[in-house]
Amino acid sequence: MKYIFVIALFFAASPLFVSAHPGNTDSSGGHYCRTNCDYWGVPWNQWHSHGGNSYRPPSNFTSPAPTVPTYKSNMDCPSYGFAYLGDCYQLPANAKKSAFSGFECNYGYEAVGFGLSKQCLPKVDNGYRIGSLISCNYGYELYINSCLKKSNSYSFGTPVLNTNTSNYSCPKNSMESVTDPSKCNCNLGYEVNSKKDSCKKISKKTNDKLCRADFGKNSQWTGKYNEETENPYCGCKKKFEWNTGQTACIKS
Repeated sequence: MKYIFVIALFFAASPLFVSAHPGNTDSSGGHYCRTNCDYWGVPWNQWHSHGGNSYRPPSNFTSPAPTVPTYKSNMDCPSYGFAYLGDCYQLPANAKKSAFSGFECNYGYEAVGFGLSKQCLPKVDNGYRIGSLISCNYGYELYINSCLKKSNSYSFGTPVLNTNTSNYSCPKNSMESVTDPSKCNCNLGYEVNSKKDSCKKISKKTNDKLCRADFGKNSQWTGKYNEETENPYCGCKKKFEWNTGQTACIKS
């Protein structure tokens, strides 16, 4: 019984011995934990004693930090990954590695976003992306993720192009209608083309015809317009002059 009591007393006075874990010790009876430290209940990379020795490392000693691999280029990453800020990340869909780091989008796709949130989305024909939103060019409207040709309607009596929405700018040689912002009016001297999707210049032949209809066959267009009425200014042909009431051209 005396021997059993002595052995029990020895174990009670040596708690470090009970929690000991594998590993060689140095001349001071301890070592730095480098493996399964959490399992054994001791700090990582910190010297501790296995034999009760009071030795401790110098106060200016710094435990070495765990080694972390640093990727510098796409060549250091696996085939499905790309390098970015010293680490490897999985390539997004429809993308391929760049020459050194990062990635570029495949043909037919464009980059949207920044940093790790950047992704490759299909390019938009007849439009463009602003972030995740798609804006269509004039004459096209958004349908799902594509810009399709709009069908413009024409209101007879006035040269108006219906664009259906004021988000579209008016085509060349036209301006937004004052009375209806969803429509475009051709500028002075222009008329709607046969397709009703743009404005073309009114021909001299057309204006001469208008003048003959109002003032007779000896009248012709002067090349100018009345800005208030938007009608062509008419004059008389050579060797003809206005009558007294300026309602017809008579031989001079």
